[in-house]
Amino acid sequence: LLNGAGLIDISQQLFILFVFVAILVPLGLLSFGYGLNIAKKEGSLIHY
Repeated sequence: LLNGAGLIDISQQLFILFVFVAILVPLGLLSFGYGLNIAKKEGSLIHY
């Protein structure tokens, strides 16, 4: 890795990254699905 750092050296940053991914990806998918369902009910989308 950069500057000769190994995986052990960046393990804390990787852990924080995985926590953010574990929280934000499902939250984004839920938000998108919620918005899509509202748009389908209102008929505000041209194509599905």
